[in-house]
Amino acid sequence: MSTPFHSQIPALPGYQLTERLGTGGCGEVWRAEAPGGIAKAVKCVFGQYNEKRAEAELRALQRI
Repeated sequence: MSTPFHSQIPALPGYQLTERLGTGGCGEVWRAEAPGGIAKAVKCVFGQYNEKRAEAELRALQRI
């Protein structure tokens, strides 16, 4: 059963968020359908781009 889309998560053009998979201290992970019907997981980080927790997530992404 899908979880309703949370109104504060911005729209991702071409992606359909279908189910919230989990929530943690930094954000939420959603099951999504990407363009072409490809299944993806999307992490939505809480906070603004210049906040400490969002900056930590960005650094982690840059490492990988």
